[in-house]
Amino acid sequence: MIKILNKSHLVIILCTAFLFACSNDMSEVKNAISEIKASTPADIEPIPEIKVYEKYTYQSTNLRSPFMPDEDAEADAATAQGNGLRPNPNRNKEFLEDFPLDTLTMVGTLNTNIVNYALVLTADGLIHQIRTGNYIGQNEGEILNISDRGIEIRELVPDGLGGYIYRANELPLQEVET
Repeated sequence: MIKILNKSHLVIILCTAFLFACSNDMSEVKNAISEIKASTPADIEPIPEIKVYEKYTYQSTNLRSPFMPDEDAEADAATAQGNGLRPNPNRNKEFLEDFPLDTLTMVGTLNTNIVNYALVLTADGLIHQIRTGNYIGQNEGEILNISDRGIEIRELVPDGLGGYIYRANELPLQEVET
């Protein structure tokens, strides 16, 4: 308890000493203020005039409301949806449909008397054999033809209007360095 009193007394004494160290001579401050006032220009630029706001009345009695859907776009979407193209939700997905088409590489073909197979390399380094009728890529890509030059694919992609369209694509044969 005595140590705490001694420390608090010491703090009070130091604060008092700092206060007495400050001088009450304000003449330097007054001289600096008078110099600043003397050097300040007397002319101040006037505030720019504010332009008067012109009221505009929007006349939209003959126009479509911007908050309602466009009837022409709805008709186009209904037409696109009416073509019947849709991904089959009941079809079991094949393994190569998990990979984007640009990550797959055709590295060769395998021919038997009955079936022509394509050899496809995935990004993880595994080679898979596929044939006509299989699906590949993430856009419902059905393999239409396998040749020595590549694989012809027909993808089912969204058309941007709520429907789907077919798009032709190809996975060309590429040489892979070992």
